[in-house]
Amino acid sequence: MAPGIYGTESADFDELFFFQYRFSKSVFSYETAASLLGVSDKIINRMDVTVSEKYNFGNRLPNINIHYVKKEWLNLGVTSRKTVFGNPVRVYSYERTLCDVILNRDKVDPETYVKLIRGYSSYMERNLKELQEIANKMGVLQKITDIMEIAYE
Repeated sequence: MAPGIYGTESADFDELFFFQYRFSKSVFSYETAASLLGVSDKIINRMDVTVSEKYNFGNRLPNINIHYVKKEWLNLGVTSRKTVFGNPVRVYSYERTLCDVILNRDKVDPETYVKLIRGYSSYMERNLKELQEIANKMGVLQKITDIMEIAYE
């Protein structure tokens, strides 16, 4: 199944869980985070993961979008969600995901970008204080404020 993980041939292969087991310092982000948070129904063809800027995966990984951030940003907004197989994985909160997509708009599908911004107002677990804190630490507080005001007018 994966190095250090064993199972029967009929066992389910939880790609997200095994990836994070192997690369424990990674955090699921962007579209993968949106999917795990239940705010996107888009079928994920490539996993989005974020690691600190000096992290080295060794070999090139297929079907993985790797996003590198400053070490001090890596754990901002980290939460836990369960995969479809019920295994816990580290994932960014909606608030952190918003900051990432606004900061890196050119790396995000335009439809996903708009859906995430518009969907935040109806997200049941939204935390405006956390959004403000993360945005401030990442230097996008003014952008977040401007964009969110326009989205809700």
